[in-house]
Amino acid sequence: DSSFVNESEDCDESKNVVLLRGYGGIGKSVLCSMVVSNRSTLLHFVDGIAWLSLSQVRGEGIRGGMTYDLFVDFLETICKQLDLEVPSFDEPVALSTYGSSVLRQKEQAAMEAAKDAMCRLLSDKHILIVLDDVWSRSAISWLNLSNRLECHLRVLVSTRLQGDFRKAKVIDVGKLSLQEA
Repeated sequence: DSSFVNESEDCDESKNVVLLRGYGGIGKSVLCSMVVSNRSTLLHFVDGIAWLSLSQVRGEGIRGGMTYDLFVDFLETICKQLDLEVPSFDEPVALSTYGSSVLRQKEQAAMEAAKDAMCRLLSDKHILIVLDDVWSRSAISWLNLSNRLECHLRVLVSTRLQGDFRKAKVIDVGKLSLQEA
């Protein structure tokens, strides 16, 4: 779909995130790979394409299996894949003396600060970020940097998750016919 690559005057977040959804083994990751290797994609995303495999992030809730350390590792991986200098992310306060609810609040605040730092770094870049094999809605939310930036950044997601994704263009991937294969 050319609307994914074409620059949009409308910064509607649903145009910045494309979600390929389907059963396991149906070919979602292969389709993502085809998009990434497409000539028009490569020409449009002049500042690079980053690919993250998120199969290890599972769970729901505010963080959905995403810890501060894992989140920062993903942000650092994006920087390395795009040949960008990794910003210094603030370490969360030593949390062992806090109760679990305070711990979660402080870790979430540190993750928000890291996301803000990353968005400042990427603010003028034309980038595609592929989130492959996503098992958690909150992982999409945490790593969707397009919702804080201008229209230059796009996110391509492959997932088995069902349900409503109002802030994404959803493409349901089904079985291919013998002719399509």
